[in-house]
Order: sequence, then structure tokens, then C-alpha cells
Amino acid sequence: MSITIKANKPFSGNVIEYVPSSFNITPQQGLSISTINDTKLLSWNAQLSPGDIKNINYQFDAPDISPYLFLLGKLSLQDYQEYRYWQIANDAGTIVD
Repeated sequence: MSITIKANKPFSGNVIEYVPSSFNITPQQGLSISTINDTKLLSWNAQLSPGDIKNINYQFDAPDISPYLFLLGKLSLQDYQEYRYWQIANDAGTIVD
């Protein structure tokens, strides 16, 4: 998953993404992971000035449930929160002989 943030005002704090607790997240430098109930909070510290662009990334492995829709989000930056949730569809392929 890749997320691009462009600051329109100064920002100093955490960028937080919410994913299902069943997701396996690949650890990486600068990423903090905590679990609350059935949700994992992925957190990055960011210092942004107006016009700055920051790309944050994470790699996940969703459970092998098919078909299934996983709900992610809403990404938040302190007092700002995305308007919508994101959905990830998992649909395993079938091999037919």
C-alpha cells in the first residue's frame, strides 16, 4: 500500500492508518504497529511544511478468505480524517483441469 500526503499547512505528528488485526504487516523502519481489539494501528511520525509531499508505504498479507471484502481506514492526521473507508477485495483464483 502506498499513500501520498501533500501538506497545505504545517503538520507535526502521527499519520495513522487502520487495518484489520488479521492483516500481517511487514515491519519497517519508522513504522509503529499496535493492536486495539480487532484493528491494527499503523503509525508514522511526520514533520511537514506547506507544499511538502510525503510518501508512506506498508506491505500487508491479508487472510486467505475468498471471496471477502476487507475494510481499511480512515487514515488520520490528528484533527484530519479521510472522508471514506477503503475496501480491499480478496478473490482467489480457481484452477480447473
